[in-house]
Amino acid sequence: MLSEADALEAMQAIYPVSPVMAGRLRIYADQLRMWQRKTNLVAPSTVDSLWIRHFLDSWQILPVLPQTPARPIVDLGSGGGFPGLILALAEMGDVHLVEANHRKAGFLQYVAAQMGVPVKIHAMRIEDQKLHALAPAAAITARACASLGQLLRWAHPLVDPDTQLVFLKGQSWRSEIVAAEAAWSFDWTSTPSVTEPDAAIVTLTQLEPCNPDVLT
Repeated sequence: MLSEADALEAMQAIYPVSPVMAGRLRIYADQLRMWQRKTNLVAPSTVDSLWIRHFLDSWQILPVLPQTPARPIVDLGSGGGFPGLILALAEMGDVHLVEANHRKAGFLQYVAAQMGVPVKIHAMRIEDQKLHALAPAAAITARACASLGQLLRWAHPLVDPDTQLVFLKGQSWRSEIVAAEAAWSFDWTSTPSVTEPDAAIVTLTQLEPCNPDVLT
């Protein structure tokens, strides 16, 4: 198992980790372990490998995202904050986390305050039309949240052709793209995951439904 120092070294090789960011990550790790005792923020089996399974895994999408975006970055189904809160502590701009579970949303609000990280937490379902005020987003992100087809349905009201949809997907990512192409038109690229050999970062742009029925 890689140590905190090993994880930070791997993260530094991907995207700069300032001393301030490293300090924020340590606060995050401490608070997540404390809250995990009462609130299921991450799979219990992954707590001991938190720095690799969650921090490094989320950090790896930073180079793929728009740098200094003028529009919001919206993270769908943030759960324990991955990858959305990682993006906020890495100072990626106007980051919004959408999490319907109020206990998890409470954790996100608390730990963000402890880290001194400006971020907006939306304790509501992803389908809530109030989120449409964030459109068009610079980027939409998600991790371990839903199938690609479902993510595209949720994301569609928030995008324009230039919005980047950046999703951390597991070993079924290729078949998910094939299934999504039956209902959606989009351009896509993939980047191999640094934490899971069969996983990938899937990036899509130019999202359009093939027919209006896909939106119902």
